[in-house]
Amino acid sequence: MGNIGLISSHGGLNGAAKMVDILARGLANGGHNVRLYHHENAWFEAQDYPANVELRPVDIGVRMLNKSEINRVRSELLDWNALCLHSHGTSADRFNGCVRVPGQLAGIATAHARILHLHWRKHDWIIAPSDYTRSWYQKTHLGRADRMSVIPNAMEATFLQVHPHCAMDELRDALDLPKDKFLILMIGSICHRKNQSAAIPMLKALVDQGVDAHLLVVGPEDRKESAKLKSAIAKAKMKTRVHLMGLQEDMDRFAGASDCVLSTSRDEQASVSLLETLAGGRPAVSSRTGSAAEVIQDGKSGQVFDLKNMAPAIALMRRLAKDQIFAAECGAQARRDFEANYTTAPFVAAHMALYEKLAAT
Repeated sequence: MGNIGLISSHGGLNGAAKMVDILARGLANGGHNVRLYHHENAWFEAQDYPANVELRPVDIGVRMLNKSEINRVRSELLDWNALCLHSHGTSADRFNGCVRVPGQLAGIATAHARILHLHWRKHDWIIAPSDYTRSWYQKTHLGRADRMSVIPNAMEATFLQVHPHCAMDELRDALDLPKDKFLILMIGSICHRKNQSAAIPMLKALVDQGVDAHLLVVGPEDRKESAKLKSAIAKAKMKTRVHLMGLQEDMDRFAGASDCVLSTSRDEQASVSLLETLAGGRPAVSSRTGSAAEVIQDGKSGQVFDLKNMAPAIALMRRLAKDQIFAAECGAQARRDFEANYTTAPFVAAHMALYEKLAAT
C-alpha cells in the first residue's frame, strides 16, 4: 500500500474539487494512505473521509508562493515516503512544481482547464481529463507527449438506483418543481464561460413548437452574467418558464427530477455535470466543447451541437418531450455508457498505476 499526497487550491465545491474528493476516497478505500493539502476552511473540511485520509491545511500563497510552506510540505512528504504529490488547480500546480524532488518525489498535475502557464513544464506528468484537453496542451507545447496521458473523470455509480425515472413526480414534489412539464436542467455557476443565456432562444423555440418546457438553472450567480441572463429571459418573454435555483447541494435529486440536462458552455475540459447526467440516467445535450463529443452518442444518449447551429439540440429535446419511449431509452443508454466508461474504480486504478510507475523511475 502506498502513501499519496494530494493538493487542491479550490476552496469551494466545483468539478475539480469533486474529482479530488472521489480520488481521495477511492485511494483510501483501496488501502492507501492519503494526505490531502488544502486551503484553510475549504469545502473538503466539511466532508466525512475514511480514517486513512488526513486533511492538512496549507497556505499556498496568493501572488507569491509561500516558500516556508513549500519546504514544510516537501519535508513532510519525503519523511512519509510519499510516492508523489498530485495537484489540482493553478495555484496548487505552481506550488507542486516547487515541491517536487526529481528522483525522490514525483510531481503530477491534472489539467482541469486550458491555461497558458509555464509551470506545466515543471511537472513529471500531466493528466488530461479528455483527448480534447491533451490535444491542446500538445499543440501549445506546454506538455510533452511522452509525459502526458488521458484519465477521464468519473462519478459515483449511485444516482439511478436512488432516483429512477419512475420517481420523477415524487422528486418534483419534494423540490417544489412543476409537474407535467418538460424540465431542462442547467448546472453550474452563472458565468460567461457557462453561457447560460444561450439556452433562452432554445427554450423559446421549444415552446413555439408546442413543448410545455421549463428551464431550471442551478448554480451561484455572477452579477454581470446574471443580468445578461435575466435580460435574455425578459426579451424572450420566458420569465414564468425559467427558474433560477441558486446554489444547491443535492444535484442528484435535481437531475433525477429533470427530463434532460443542457449545457451551452463556451469551454469545458471534461464536464463533471455531464457525467452526473449520464450516471443519473438522463439524456445529455451539450455544446461541442471539451469531452462532450467523447461522452455523448448523438441521438442515442443525447446530442452534441454547435453554438452557431442549435437546431439538432432543439430537435432532440422536442423528440424527448413528445416520445416517452425514446426518452426512456436515451436515459437507459446514458446510464449504460456511464457504467461502461466513467465509474470510480478504473479512475482510481489508473491514477494508482501512474503513481507507482513514476515512483519506480
